[in-house]
Amino acid sequence: ISDKNSQGRLRIEAVSGNIAAISSANNVSAHAVSGEIKLNLQKVDELELNTVSDDVNVTLSLNNNGMIKANSVSGDINLFFQNNVQASFRLNSSVNDDIINKLTDKKAKTAKYGPGAKLSFETGNGNGSVRINTVSGDIKVAKK
Repeated sequence: ISDKNSQGRLRIEAVSGNIAAISSANNVSAHAVSGEIKLNLQKVDELELNTVSDDVNVTLSLNNNGMIKANSVSGDINLFFQNNVQASFRLNSSVNDDIINKLTDKKAKTAKYGPGAKLSFETGNGNGSVRINTVSGDIKVAKK
């Protein structure tokens, strides 16, 4: 599924196939069972991402008080911020995959007992919210 130049709200779902969008929508939802999600977004108020078995790559600017929720069963989630993002981050991986933070110097902590890692930190005023959970997949947050 491919989308270009959408505005307002964007909701894309795919069972088997890739999702690609270049959008000015400020409210975006993308769900894929088996297929990559690749989004290039402008100013986002709300972003929801779900994938079962492939990677998610998103470039975006998160608005003040914006919210991102992303979940993956078996795939990496990579978020690249075009602006100086102002948000609280809660990143969790159930299995010992990498959580890579290129926004601050904070590093992920591995679970004391069993697999898993998590990382919590804030950037700027922390008004926004970024929540990412993976079962088996890397998480990366960085500036574009």
